[in-house]
Amino acid sequence: MTDNLSEHDESEFYYLDEISDTELAQQATYFESNLLNDGEIQKYIRAQQKTSTINKTKYDMNVLKRFLQECGEEREIENIPPTQLDSLLSNFYIKAKKKDNTLYEPDTMSSFSRSIQRYLDDKNAKVNILKDEEFKLSRQALMSRRRELRKEGKGNKPNATVPLTSKDIDAIFNENEFGVHDTEILSRTMWFLLTLHFGHRARHEARQLKFGDVLLKKDEINGEKYVEWFQERETKTRHGDENEHQRAFRPRAYESGDKKCPVVCYKQFVYRSPEEAKSPESPFFLAINHRRMPNDQVWFLNRPMGKNKIDEFLSQATKDLKFTKSKAGHEESSSSCLVKPKKRRFMIESDEED
Repeated sequence: MTDNLSEHDESEFYYLDEISDTELAQQATYFESNLLNDGEIQKYIRAQQKTSTINKTKYDMNVLKRFLQECGEEREIENIPPTQLDSLLSNFYIKAKKKDNTLYEPDTMSSFSRSIQRYLDDKNAKVNILKDEEFKLSRQALMSRRRELRKEGKGNKPNATVPLTSKDIDAIFNENEFGVHDTEILSRTMWFLLTLHFGHRARHEARQLKFGDVLLKKDEINGEKYVEWFQERETKTRHGDENEHQRAFRPRAYESGDKKCPVVCYKQFVYRSPEEAKSPESPFFLAINHRRMPNDQVWFLNRPMGKNKIDEFLSQATKDLKFTKSKAGHEESSSSCLVKPKKRRFMIESDEED
């Protein structure tokens, strides 16, 4: 140890006793002044929450507050003693209805309880309605209400998205609603292929996708080109939490040589994008330049495409098409099959019967 120290000049070392009391006090004051208070920490935590989660919590709390006001309860729930709050929540779970007096779905009732707990956590309340013994009655009331709603036919999810079959996808390409020949169609086709091969969700992941997240590469073994999802950002199932599931490999989409070739689509997509929008942190999906000339190479503007436009990709591609029959034997129109496609991952159904 002594030999190692002898290799260094004495001036390189830093000794605590060389710092004066004044300097120590100044450093302590500096660090203390830069510490976040509890309110700032809570603000930071809320900023990392998904917008959809924040909006869901606000909506559910408004429903609860409206119910409590009808019961003559004006206090904020964090100020209500646990025993009283448990009774009020029990009544809410049993009696709550929509504004049009129709019943909520069972899963919606359960989501109310999670929103209420998120609200209480934000308010630093020292109660947990999902676990504490004081709220056992309301949890039992919620469970019983779910069972009752199921008996009344709720919970069947009539608006659930029906998966497209491979024939449906071929029909969309054959009708030129997917392809590389038009600006809007090119964007929706690129989105579709990323969704198909990488499991992207309709709006959230498309909006946060960056140009450098998707790369064109060549297989060193067989020479085939492929598109790789190089950089995965936050998704619905991957938030960056410790010990969460990680992909074992980066998803790839190889060239196919047909209309659905992801490599051809990606090349055209990049070719039609402005050079200034090709930095790694530039938005991937860009707004359409509606003032371009017919022979212009660049089709897009250097700004992100709007979320509502992305929402319409699939519905616009299928609005005039008829779908094939599902396994249940029902012919699905685009309007019934694609109810709120942003809510779930795009699915491909096999044409073969089990």
